[in-house]
Amino acid sequence: MVFIKLKFLFPIEAFFSLYCYVKNISMALMGLSTNNYIYFIIFLGSDKVYEICNSLLLRLTTSDI
Repeated sequence: MVFIKLKFLFPIEAFFSLYCYVKNISMALMGLSTNNYIYFIIFLGSDKVYEICNSLLLRLTTSDI
């Protein structure tokens, strides 16, 4: 059940990871936040931090509004 769920959610997870990747690159280049740059480095170092990535994505989208 869990394997099927993960396999089904993989495209969505990949989309959020890609969005977070691009968002962190833009934030790091603009130098708006050091914390986002640290998360960007952690994201490059591991494939299993999409929970942190998604929480950061939610925080960024709510702060942009």
